Amino acid sequence: MIRHILITIFCFFSFYSIPAQENNLSDLKIGDIMKGDDFIGHRPSNVFWAVDQSAIYFNWNPEMAFSDSLYGYNLGKKNIEKIDFLEAEKLPSTRKVDHPSLNKSVYAKNGDIFILDNTTGKTLAITNTKERESNPHFTDNDKKVAFINGSNVFTWDMETGVLEQRTDFVDKLEEEPKRSTKDEWLYQDQLELFGVLRERKEKRELGETINKTLEVFEPLPIATGSKRVVNQMISPNGRFVTYVLMDSKKNKNTMVPHFVTESGYTEEQTTRTKVGDELPKYEMFVYDTQKRTKYPVVLDSLEGLNEVP
Repeated sequence: MIRHILITIFCFFSFYSIPAQENNLSDLKIGDIMKGDDFIGHRPSNVFWAVDQSAIYFNWNPEMAFSDSLYGYNLGKKNIEKIDFLEAEKLPSTRKVDHPSLNKSVYAKNGDIFILDNTTGKTLAITNTKERESNPHFTDNDKKVAFINGSNVFTWDMETGVLEQRTDFVDKLEEEPKRSTKDEWLYQDQLELFGVLRERKEKRELGETINKTLEVFEPLPIATGSKRVVNQMISPNGRFVTYVLMDSKKNKNTMVPHFVTESGYTEEQTTRTKVGDELPKYEMFVYDTQKRTKYPVVLDSLEGLNEVP
């Protein structure tokens, strides 16, 4: 009995579902749905205000171009305009670091450092180099702007405009070549025979003594070897610099061939390492710029480090 009832219900719904499918005359296709934003239209993104609050900027692609462009909505004119590329490059970055007391901000854009006066809207370029500068922030009791160039920390005095290098990371320290026993004997014999050589040696040693005296005004050269310097940060008072040395192991990478290339030749692309490969090792240090001394930060004996909360 129950079986006959279920068959009757199934036939009833099947009978009424056939006309519903035949009346579905929509032009929407699976291919259109798979186009995503190219079919329904691109939505605005990355919205931010102008410095003087006169406009709202956002990324948009109403023309279905290859990528989004910058647009602006002018609050006074109440219209939307596409912003020219060169004009967009002059706009401040949305990732700014504000001064704690002054109405100023610093930011990095296109590899250079800028300081922005939020009152006037004027921007001053602190750097304009081919090298890449990053991570700007205020230091030295908020009187200077610190940033990273390469591996080293630099500061720019907002009052005097002086640019100062605060660290000096090098691959290895310069060492005076050591002579063999035979060469040392020959060297000393030459000094005894020729007075002009003794005079040259005395002048050279005097110059080296003067350079040693002036070294206290320069950052301490810190040898990193094959390790990479990361996470450089200067303290708020500008005296200490913390940094991390990362020792990346030379694991064998997986190579993936690409057969369809612009050159017409098969090209290989390096991908991530295999699971289980040796991970990088990290060492943290604190550099005292006044005493020209660095200290390792050892966490092995830190109380409660290995405790599970």
